Amino acid sequence: PDDLKDRFKESIEHLIGLGNDVVQMRSQMGFAKGGAGNIQGENPLQEIWDTISEQMPADLTAYQFFGFDPVLKDQERPITWLGIIACCTVLDIVGYKAEKKVRKPECVPNVLSDAAHIASGAYCGAIISGDKRLVARAKAIYKFLGHGTQVLYLDMQPDGKNTG
Repeated sequence: PDDLKDRFKESIEHLIGLGNDVVQMRSQMGFAKGGAGNIQGENPLQEIWDTISEQMPADLTAYQFFGFDPVLKDQERPITWLGIIACCTVLDIVGYKAEKKVRKPECVPNVLSDAAHIASGAYCGAIISGDKRLVARAKAIYKFLGHGTQVLYLDMQPDGKNTG
């Protein structure tokens, strides 16, 4: 989806141009530096929502905030591939296992690739990755959605052998 990559890149560049300070935004939502990234609970998205929900409009649901449901009531959108990608974007914004490279527009395709893998994994029995952040995000999203997809971390040594 080159169009999606281009639109995402334009959005990031626009926010950078406005002087948007992600650290300040996270702090205003109740997550001091590293705060959301340190969440270790069973359902991280629910914990994030519990932290910020009082600051959100009363009629905004957690599903709308994370991008799974449309904000406008007259739009209908089931939980889809794009909803999971939107959730990954929100997780970058709040700082949950955020990709440091998301702040660089030239790295947007890499960030979208990770989100696309998590979204595609929702349609599978299992997703396997050697990327700890991707694994944590996938587990958090699938838990929140009640998906049964298993998320497995594959620890590979430099010689290519799995360490277990």
